[in-house]
Amino acid sequence: MARAAKLNWCESSGNRKGRWRVRYQGKAYYFNGGRGKSDRDAKKAAEVAWAAKKQEIDALAQLEKPHREDYEQLIEEWRTILACAQEREEDETARLAQTRIAMLEERLAQAVPPPVASHDRFTALNIPYRFRATNLFAELPYDVRCQIVQDISRKAVWDDRLARASTVSPETDRTLGKLIDRFLAHQDGRLRQAQISKARRESLRAHLSTLSSEVGEATKIEEISSEFLSKYHNALSKMIDANRLTQTTASDKFAAAKTFIRWLWSEGIVMELPRNIDSRELRFTRTPREHRQFTVEEVHDILASPTPDRTRLYILLMLNCGFTQADVANLLPSEVDFEQGTITRKRTKTRGKTSVPVVRYTLWPETLTLLHQEQTEGGPRVLLNQRGEPLLTETLLESGKYQKTDNIRSAWHRLCKRRDVDLPLSGFRKTSASLLRSQSRFASIYDHFLGHAPRSVADRHYAAAPQTVLEEGIRWLREELRIAEVFAVDA
Repeated sequence: MARAAKLNWCESSGNRKGRWRVRYQGKAYYFNGGRGKSDRDAKKAAEVAWAAKKQEIDALAQLEKPHREDYEQLIEEWRTILACAQEREEDETARLAQTRIAMLEERLAQAVPPPVASHDRFTALNIPYRFRATNLFAELPYDVRCQIVQDISRKAVWDDRLARASTVSPETDRTLGKLIDRFLAHQDGRLRQAQISKARRESLRAHLSTLSSEVGEATKIEEISSEFLSKYHNALSKMIDANRLTQTTASDKFAAAKTFIRWLWSEGIVMELPRNIDSRELRFTRTPREHRQFTVEEVHDILASPTPDRTRLYILLMLNCGFTQADVANLLPSEVDFEQGTITRKRTKTRGKTSVPVVRYTLWPETLTLLHQEQTEGGPRVLLNQRGEPLLTETLLESGKYQKTDNIRSAWHRLCKRRDVDLPLSGFRKTSASLLRSQSRFASIYDHFLGHAPRSVADRHYAAAPQTVLEEGIRWLREELRIAEVFAVDA
């Protein structure tokens, strides 16, 4: 029997602090060690974070199991048969359905379930198809022929029952499960209009699946009330106590449920909102996200280490221009002026908002050289992967599964694995921005450098100001981060 994965302490090494590590399914996961091995609060936080991560890994593994959809569809069919048989007091068929459901669920729980077989299906039990030929049927004994006729009649009855059960009635249409499906279909429409991201749509689906499983997808929509919300809040609280969720994840799940309920109200499906929907008592304490930044020495060491030029370019663009992976992946040829050595663009995440500034970044010589070297000639984007595909893709498959590919993050993870470090890629962007804010003469360009919308009237006036301060700040960053020294050693 496989041992349960548990946290183990990793002593500090060089510039890296001690931290908690757990190995699971061949991969290592690291968590903040706080003040050291004896820091109980840090260990408890690591245990909660690992429980949430494990749940995420297991859920993803469940989604990726082979034949999962076939099993789920067949189990649902047998559940319909069970309900129909119990309603009509057909005990033999009900027992058969219960046995088959248990057997299919047990097989689906295996790491690699076998394919669904023909004899697993209900219709395959009723008619011996090999006896359909007239000449064979006539040669059978009389009692066998009578049994076959009864089976054919029985199949016709059950075909009619299943067909009627599959038709959604107005009453069934007002169940929680069906209305969540309608809500997600509405979100799909918003996704097509670029009003939400694929990640946001997937987040809503995942969070509402918890609501459906905890409350029951057959719950009538009339049961949504203040008591309904309080019970769901209590259910999430118990999951936190059992280390199945973090406070932050529970907060996200509860917020998704409230978003869904408000949509029901806006569509006229429910006439009133629960009175406690905005109650301060029904809240969870969100854990502030740790904004890890690099020291100047760490940036220098990473760039000076044996690193592929393409990975170095990703890092330089984040330091030089405050880019995220999405900004790097979606950089267009029209946004780069190789002669002037500049990039002029809006931040990818907020490109559709008029309040977001168009920023012109002056590229460091090292960034410009690598960008010219690594660009994809004639491509729809400046940088593509080796297969000529975008570096970052988000896809919703026909099954509804969310799939994300991030070549930039993968390259960074390979570098971290070689160097035995565990640092966030977002730290480069934050490091440059924080360095600028630490200097009084550049503090005012902090939001502009990051491509954020102006926060005040003064900031809005500043957004249209000359480039001088921004260009000076970018030149100062190159000196502060000792970029020239790194590339001088390479030369």
